[in-house]
Amino acid sequence: MFGMDVLVPALEFSKSKYRGWAAQAHAFPLIVDDIQNRRFHDHAIELIKSSDYFRTFPAPCMVFSANTDIEGLPSEVTKRAYVVPITASIPVAAAAKDRFTAQVQQHVGTALYRAYCARVLPAVRRLANAWDNPEPPDPYQVASTVLYDLVGHALDGNPPSWCHTVTLDTYLTSHDVKIRDTLHRLWKTRPDLFVIRRPDNHVVLTASNPSEIKTWKTNIPDYLIVQQAGLSLILHLRETEAFLGLRLNRPFLSRWWHPK
Repeated sequence: MFGMDVLVPALEFSKSKYRGWAAQAHAFPLIVDDIQNRRFHDHAIELIKSSDYFRTFPAPCMVFSANTDIEGLPSEVTKRAYVVPITASIPVAAAAKDRFTAQVQQHVGTALYRAYCARVLPAVRRLANAWDNPEPPDPYQVASTVLYDLVGHALDGNPPSWCHTVTLDTYLTSHDVKIRDTLHRLWKTRPDLFVIRRPDNHVVLTASNPSEIKTWKTNIPDYLIVQQAGLSLILHLRETEAFLGLRLNRPFLSRWWHPK
């Protein structure tokens, strides 16, 4: 798609070797395929959070892929890196027979990427003049609109349903979907894990092990958390109810409460 890229072996990637790989990539993407959770946390997060590594050029775009979830991405990362969770998968037997990936690699050229860059780079340059405004422009919306228009034009004005524009707000809130679904599931299946202290505006959520409490604390938005106490996480009750879109009532009371 890019015409050229630098594929970095995941086991060799480290923050200390970044500048060497960057010098090889120049302006082309630096791709680290199938990186493991430990190496990502030990090396990639520091690169993403720090601007020191990008003060000298070249500073190529870095693309990380992982076959399993990278656990506990802090908000400092999701605010600086575009995270794309992909849940689609196919059975091993089907994958062995499938030729779709090979066909894509053989037939997809650089035309889309070149057309995208030709349109989006001038638009991004125009955004720079308004970056310090009280209401700065939305680069996500600008970039995704360019891609949406290109796909629509190539398909005679009928882009597929999964193709749509993205705003910064929708992107940032998308990271809450997984933990919101987790808390919904726990409330339905294990309500005993929740202790409601409505006079204090607290709800106490108790984990079964240190790994679980660590995952919760990392993924639950910071503004909901009061503090951690051992294997328990104390949350602001009303704010948590607003986040979940439901009122946390004891099961025997819920029959008399009807949300408006």
